[in-house]
Amino acid sequence: MSPNLFIRNSWRLNLLFLIKLLYTHLSNSDKSDILNSMKSICDMSAINSAFSTLPSACECSSVAVYATNMLYSAYALGRLRNNLNFVYIENGYSFDDLTNGMKAENLDKFVADMNTKIDNYNINAMIFDNLDSDALIQSCEYTIQNWTSLVVNFFNAVKTKYPEVIFGLALIDNQTNVQNVFVTEDISRSVDVFLIKTYNNNTCADPSSNTTSKTSIQRDHFQNTIKSMQCLKLPPEKTLVIIEFIVQTAGSNTSSMSYLDYCGATNLTNQNSCFDTLQNLYQKGQQVCRNCLLGYLLKSIINDDRNNSCQCGNFPVARAVSAGANCMNLSEDLECCIQLS
Repeated sequence: MSPNLFIRNSWRLNLLFLIKLLYTHLSNSDKSDILNSMKSICDMSAINSAFSTLPSACECSSVAVYATNMLYSAYALGRLRNNLNFVYIENGYSFDDLTNGMKAENLDKFVADMNTKIDNYNINAMIFDNLDSDALIQSCEYTIQNWTSLVVNFFNAVKTKYPEVIFGLALIDNQTNVQNVFVTEDISRSVDVFLIKTYNNNTCADPSSNTTSKTSIQRDHFQNTIKSMQCLKLPPEKTLVIIEFIVQTAGSNTSSMSYLDYCGATNLTNQNSCFDTLQNLYQKGQQVCRNCLLGYLLKSIINDDRNNSCQCGNFPVARAVSAGANCMNLSEDLECCIQLS
């Protein structure tokens, strides 16, 4: 090889290397920006004509939609989210679809078929639900180790195919259940974020004899969720938690209702219900701050008071949670509402 040809070839190789290095840097920089925007995610599922654009009072840094509650066209979603990043929670696949798609012989096509959805909705982050069921382990179809390996291979494949997108895994908020499904250390190396499904499945004891219990049940459960996350050794900087306004009737399962309905209700008394107050929601936000978590998903923003009907300002739930998560004091109007609640 002549010296000139060698120099030309070396120059080309160096240029290709620099282009690849620049692309990797820009890609990582974009992903860091997306992660930073996941501090406060507002769940927009089931919102139809309530908003034309998302009000700034919601204090959302990203928006999210569950696949099974996707009511928007790509245009409507683009208008609603404005310039905020979009988190798509993929719970639309059946468990069979997921397991079949992740098998080696189907994986390439399964991953490629996501391209249309990612492009059409301009998805910045995609979190997969329904992968944490222990049904397959109990049926002996998979061991914990090879199920973990299957899921790890799946996440490695989607991250390679779509390097600009954040990919996450939703987990039930129970340490034992998760450990019965995954080797969490292996999963953690392949997943960009974890979304902890912090739903309260406890029944509500009749608090008639102790009025303070109506605000303590939800908070205690949330603290147990944080402890489970810590025991699983999930990296806090990769962990999101779900926070929602919850009302429980004594002896029944958890239900959600709007904060407006709650503050105007006449049938929600100490004798028949347990519910989150603004103080309690603020304390949940503080857990995000104190444990240095990546952020939270507020589910669902449509349940907030968007017209100041409760005389606590617009979106009191969103603002109370945001204040706690950002290590800030409550605003004066929220402080007044807490005094009255």
